[in-house]
Amino acid sequence: MKLMVKTRSGQWVLPASLLVLLLATLSCGYSGGEDPRKITTDDLPAMVISAEEASDALGAPLDGVQVIPDLGQEFEGIDAEKHGLLSGSMAIYRPSRQGDAAVLMTLALFETAEGASDARRDILEKLEQEAERFQTSHAKFDAEDIGDENQGIVSHGSPGEPWSTGVSLRSDNIIAFIWVVHNYEADLRHQAGNLAKRVTKKIEALRQG
Repeated sequence: MKLMVKTRSGQWVLPASLLVLLLATLSCGYSGGEDPRKITTDDLPAMVISAEEASDALGAPLDGVQVIPDLGQEFEGIDAEKHGLLSGSMAIYRPSRQGDAAVLMTLALFETAEGASDARRDILEKLEQEAERFQTSHAKFDAEDIGDENQGIVSHGSPGEPWSTGVSLRSDNIIAFIWVVHNYEADLRHQAGNLAKRVTKKIEALRQG
């Protein structure tokens, strides 16, 4: 079968039937790839990056990670079930003897992306309200292009309490809160962003199978 035909003028062109088929294929958005795999509750622990990878992103040594099938403190007072919460997982990265920062991370899977977005909004609003109520420091920063939604946060309580620099992100129907907890005032926005990027890559890799 010839894909091109020659006109009287000597030009080679596509037959009309093939041209129509090509346009129909393009209009359907065909990409030749497979649909993303559906994430399940069993996938949440696999989204937790290793202590070595977290240490590299943080730029400071971490002494192991503990994964707990539970939600972090951010979810206290939040009715996440009304937004379709399916499961949650929390990771605690312990600082080594040479390190002075810990990392806390919460991952939550929802039925839909809309439910995940609404739950994340409720949590962010709650964190702001608590900062106003207890008159603690609560500042936002741009976390660059991470996930479908993101927000960087720097918070600090009373004198003597630790600082928290973190990123809240949503990737489709999954939300994550990644916090760097440190006992000194320092700009760790870049490190928190690096951690969030590593987690996002884990999520995307699982979706691609």
